[in-house]
This record gives sequence, structure tokens and C-alpha cells, in this order.
Amino acid sequence: MDNTEKKIVGVFSFLPILAWVATTVYFLIINKDLIAASTFQDHTSVATNIINHFLPFTIILSFAELITGIMIIYYVVHIAKLKNFDSLTKLLLVIFLVFMGPIAVMVVWFTVINKEAKQEPMYPNLTAVPNG
Repeated sequence: MDNTEKKIVGVFSFLPILAWVATTVYFLIINKDLIAASTFQDHTSVATNIINHFLPFTIILSFAELITGIMIIYYVVHIAKLKNFDSLTKLLLVIFLVFMGPIAVMVVWFTVINKEAKQEPMYPNLTAVPNG
């Protein structure tokens, strides 16, 4: 992967965490009156605010989930195709991606993708990856 491709993937690697931050900020904005009045523990009011802002909240949350899922799938396929990683390292990276989501996407980009050589040895496709 050349530097231009790495930069493009790097930009997309920050989108999941930005999308989740946007979701959290929107959630806090729609509940700012409850937070200011120290009644945030009133779960009925929080649920009512979410229901009243259901469409925008759902759109922002869906975008965050979609972009995170796409990047995780991209990285899982990329990691599986790498020849210079043993099976245990690949497995640990995939588990890390699945359980840590958007944070893991950024970490994997910094630790794996960004440090790859220009001509990293890779399997041509997933069917060529040896089992075990």
C-alpha cells in the first residue's frame, strides 16, 4: 500500500470515532435541560427526549454503526491477507477490532497499516490464505 492509500485509509479510520463522538454529543444536547437541572437520572425523561428526537438520533447512530462496521470488515480482510503475521496475531487483532470497535480501528491503523512496507507480502485473496 503506497502512502496515498495509507492516508486515505487513515482518514476513514478516524470517521468511526468521530461518528460515535457526534452521537454522544447529540445525545447530550437533546438532554441538556435534564443535565442542567440535575434530573438526568429520571430515565423516563431521557427516554422521552430520545423518542422526541428519534429520527435524527437514529440517523446519526446508524451512520456511526455503519462506518464502524465497514472499517472493521475492511481491516479484518486486510489482516487476514497479510503473509507476515502468524495466525495468533491475526486472531488477536480481529478480536481486538470486534470488541473495541472504533478505538481499535484507529489503533490498528497506527500500529499495522501505517507501518506497512510499500510492497507488503499479501495473499492475493482470502481463499488463498492457508488454514491454521
